[in-house]
Amino acid sequence: MKKSSKINSNPVLKILSNALKFWIQSQCEAINELELELTGTTLGLMKGQLKGIKVEAKEVIFQGLPIYNAKLESGPLEIKIDFQKPEKKISLGENFNLTGRVLLSDEQLNKAFLTARMKDLGNDLSREITGEVPLGQISFKQDKFVLRASKKRNKEAVNNIFQINSRNGKIIILDQISGKETIIPMDNAIYIKKAEIRASKLFLEGLAKVTL
Repeated sequence: MKKSSKINSNPVLKILSNALKFWIQSQCEAINELELELTGTTLGLMKGQLKGIKVEAKEVIFQGLPIYNAKLESGPLEIKIDFQKPEKKISLGENFNLTGRVLLSDEQLNKAFLTARMKDLGNDLSREITGEVPLGQISFKQDKFVLRASKKRNKEAVNNIFQINSRNGKIIILDQISGKETIIPMDNAIYIKKAEIRASKLFLEGLAKVTL
């Protein structure tokens, strides 16, 4: 039985780790902290095959979306790397699966929804859930999701209170007063196992199939 290697005991893993860090950072607009743990056999590493990767990142901005904390873990995957320029020449060879947990903060999301890139998404969310636009503000309080549409002329803004959970791989937003459920559209490659408010953060746990 071949022994799995950790980054601190295998120089090839160290090269791969540095290259992967560079690749991950290149996919994001910002990352404050990033930690990787790689495992694989020596023979597998020489072929560019890894048993798995664990990633923990903090204060990430990915495609305009601010993520307070993310913990991701892959299954086996194939990596193609040019060892002459490992920081620039890396690609993933085949599709692979990811499991992950992320935390989102209301403060960061509110700032993001003010940007040109995310404004329409925020308004679409408000329209889908409350029927009102534009989005005013969202907040996560204890175990509740509070959405406030902007105040209109002769009409007071109202705090709409919701419960967040998941069912059949989708995020479900439940209106605490009317009982109306809204299913948030998701990419078919993403399956949400759990969605809830934890310590004033939105917690999501799920699976994803990464197609290359």
